[in-house]
Amino acid sequence: MSQNNDLTRFDKESSNYLRDVLYGDKIEKREKWETLFKNDTIFHADYPKGFDETRELAFRRIKAVADAKLFSIFDFEHDPTNLFTSHEMLG
Repeated sequence: MSQNNDLTRFDKESSNYLRDVLYGDKIEKREKWETLFKNDTIFHADYPKGFDETRELAFRRIKAVADAKLFSIFDFEHDPTNLFTSHEMLG
């Protein structure tokens, strides 16, 4: 994230254009994801140490995404690009 901030400091218009080309969705959406990742410590957690911890961490992360309303099941019909954005951001 700091690299993106460094780039926008020099040429915000070009940086935003490149982000749009690379990610294919609105910058405002991606900024909401980045804010969630930065502010919610569940995304800062160490790697889990087993199946149960992996499952619990995945559940807590997807719950945080759902609570932040960054993705909806209705996006399949109304905003399919958000499916790709969600996949990219969670990946």
